[in-house]
Amino acid sequence: MPRPLVPAPTRMINQPNPRVSSLRLYDAIDRFRPQVFGDHVHHGLWMRGDESPADAMRALVQYIAKQAAVTQGTEICDVGSGYGGTANLLASDYGARVTGYVDSVPQYEYAAQNARPEVRFVLGDWLENRLPPESFDRILAIESSEHFSNKLDFFREAARLLKPGGRLVVATWLTCERADRIVPGFFLPILCSLNGFPSLGSFSEYQQFFTDFGFELESAEDLSLQVRRTWPVSLAQAFARLKTAEGRALATHHRAEALVLIANSLIIWSSYLTKMLRYGLFVARKR
Repeated sequence: MPRPLVPAPTRMINQPNPRVSSLRLYDAIDRFRPQVFGDHVHHGLWMRGDESPADAMRALVQYIAKQAAVTQGTEICDVGSGYGGTANLLASDYGARVTGYVDSVPQYEYAAQNARPEVRFVLGDWLENRLPPESFDRILAIESSEHFSNKLDFFREAARLLKPGGRLVVATWLTCERADRIVPGFFLPILCSLNGFPSLGSFSEYQQFFTDFGFELESAEDLSLQVRRTWPVSLAQAFARLKTAEGRALATHHRAEALVLIANSLIIWSSYLTKMLRYGLFVARKR
């Protein structure tokens, strides 16, 4: 089973101006998504270790839905909904009604075209949603809180939009505690810049965010060991694709994007192996 994270004091790792390289990364993801990523652009969850990549990605969403107690008719806001895989699964498997926010035009167009009747997608900045207070039973942020320049804005808006007793569920990339003293100074800026993260926090920092905005933290898990297999598997899929004529042509035509994806995957995988990068799942109730 996933083990609890142990909080310790640390300092948020802030990185300047990551948008340029993050746009390149997401352009690359969009070009290679059908071959490598599918509709779920997030980590997979390998509980046994022999799951297929598609099954592992679905397993992460299913595990989050279980922890969030999603049931028939649950009103959910999916923050950073990507290509819509999570929102559609929550609707089809759990009967939830989902509003997904996405700020990428290619992702929005794909998601809107493939949306289930119970799902609607909104193109725009979630922080400027103009929705009335207490609109949702659940707010899910699966690998999206990392992209907010000010994490406090994310938690403030989540607290505003949740109904009393509603749950905020955050699955997020984390740094190890006191990473600024352990990791070489150049390494985290590269990782953050490649992935479009203005900052990466640690477990203790996220725990403090929940507390500061009046949430009762129900659980916090370290899923690093269960998700890190995503990266060697993704690399294997990419190299297998390169053996086909179609894959070679795509990579040759979009060489820069292909190199960014491969280099980024190697950096992320090594970051997990050295325990510099962690993956946390937090479930909190609004008081």
